[in-house]
Amino acid sequence: MITPYIAMEKIEITPFNPFDYFETQEDIVFYLQEVLNDDDPMLFVSAINHLAKHKGVDITLADNPTFTAVNDALQALGFRFTVTDS
Repeated sequence: MITPYIAMEKIEITPFNPFDYFETQEDIVFYLQEVLNDDDPMLFVSAINHLAKHKGVDITLADNPTFTAVNDALQALGFRFTVTDS
């Protein structure tokens, strides 16, 4: 039995960026706070890189960045670190 060839339309797959789905600044802040509280610090670094890409800002934090690099990236994106009691 011969299976007929079915032409399929090509689809483009783009990398996932969570910031493409947030509607407000509050959503972005909440997400950044949540990933910052995660046990994996690279999740926060990845979030900053995704946010920069979403905003069209030329920032890419490398693996294991310094606090200064992270802080500078946040400031360039319009954010800042704050400390609160728990």
